[in-house]
Amino acid sequence: MLALLTAAATTAFAHGPAPAALDVLTPSASGCATVDGDVPGVVRSNDGVWTHAGDGTYTYGCPSRWGDSEQALLAVSGDGAQWLLAGADSAYWSDDGGCHADDLDLPSGDVPVTVGWSGATGWLVTRQFDAQTATVWTVDGALHEAATWDDAFPDGLVIDDGRVWLAGARPTPFAARLDGADRVDALPLPALDGIDRLTPRAAAGDVVFLVAGAGGERTLVRSERGGEAVTVSDPAFVILGPVPFGDGWMAVIDDVVHTAPADGSVFTAQGDAVDWTCLDAGPDGQAWACVRDTVLRVSPDGGGYTTTSVFTLSQLAPPEPTCQDDAAACTLDWAHFGSENALDLTDPATCPGDARTEPGEDPDGTPCGCTHGGSGGALGVLLVGLAGIRRRSARSR
Repeated sequence: MLALLTAAATTAFAHGPAPAALDVLTPSASGCATVDGDVPGVVRSNDGVWTHAGDGTYTYGCPSRWGDSEQALLAVSGDGAQWLLAGADSAYWSDDGGCHADDLDLPSGDVPVTVGWSGATGWLVTRQFDAQTATVWTVDGALHEAATWDDAFPDGLVIDDGRVWLAGARPTPFAARLDGADRVDALPLPALDGIDRLTPRAAAGDVVFLVAGAGGERTLVRSERGGEAVTVSDPAFVILGPVPFGDGWMAVIDDVVHTAPADGSVFTAQGDAVDWTCLDAGPDGQAWACVRDTVLRVSPDGGGYTTTSVFTLSQLAPPEPTCQDDAAACTLDWAHFGSENALDLTDPATCPGDARTEPGEDPDGTPCGCTHGGSGGALGVLLVGLAGIRRRSARSR
């Protein structure tokens, strides 16, 4: 029996993706003695959500809480308490920081496209592909229809100072502000042939930055209400941002950091290539950058920038037991993810890059006489085997 479970565990190990941070949603006060300033508060990953516990460790948020959607889109209130999540065909709401999530019961056939947050309100865009309509919803624990269109299909939205900007490439390219159920303040668009995606990335006043996609290429566009639209990048394969940075803007274009002045008119390359996989707005003119399972705080430094490691996977802890709607499912989620990444048998570090500790040890390796909730032995192997089976089943749906 043990051999069978061990084989199942080995199979489970082989099927998980490498952990990667995808977005940083909120800041949090540092709980690490060696890191000053803010650290990530809520991090969306490719396999669940990582939430700062306040002491330098992060708790693992289980995909089983929101329909097994491992890479669910996520929008979060400023205090981190309210979450709006959207998977491939469902949406969920949490008012306790992701501890519990309620299914919002989308209409049949509605496919989530994007989510956003403003004040105390979540925003959700869905598409009905058969009916060829798009719906914009506000969410406060329940769904409220704001607008439904058959002549404009948003690819994304951004929110600036309470103003919601939407853009899309089909049926014809458009970018406009939402006012009630109407599209107003239509933005000018450049002449870009063959675009199949048009996504707003950032806004400030009457200026909105858009990314226009055509096949595998993307182009960064600056559009101003009452003004003109200009392309501010050459065609690229990957564009991260832009985000406010210092007194201007930052973007990563084909792995090279670019910065722009406040008007966003010219983006200039800064230094060598980087391996960042996300770029999100941070507090106080700073930014967050993801590098696989690490988050960097990016700070202005004269005409350039500096980076500080503010999160690594070594800080991730098991799910908070009191936050489990389905304790068994969440335990399996953690057994799968924790075992694949060698996290389940050790206790988390409290600072980025520090080593994890054996259960019952202080970070310096001395016994601490405390009780830790690790899993081990045959039970750990059993949970991993079951987790592998369960997660593979969920992925095949």
